[in-house]
Amino acid sequence: MNYRISYIVYLPGIFLSMALIFAGMCSGHTWIAIAGAVLFFLNELQLLLFYRCPKCGAPLSLRKGPSVYCPKCGCRLDSELKKLK
Repeated sequence: MNYRISYIVYLPGIFLSMALIFAGMCSGHTWIAIAGAVLFFLNELQLLLFYRCPKCGAPLSLRKGPSVYCPKCGCRLDSELKKLK
């Protein structure tokens, strides 16, 4: 999985996990809330593993949306992705 797919998977994963936690708490079914919490932590784990620079492997930041430049090596991410294909 590359960094773009990781970012695309991250946002729906967060919303789905929060919806499951909320639904589990409201309905009284704790297993639904636990499934939402597990999904949340798996989503965070995939982000830590795959949302990285394709050139140097440095983790990318989500603070300002999807990264355009690598914070460590400074390469433009879309150009590096084209070179790797």
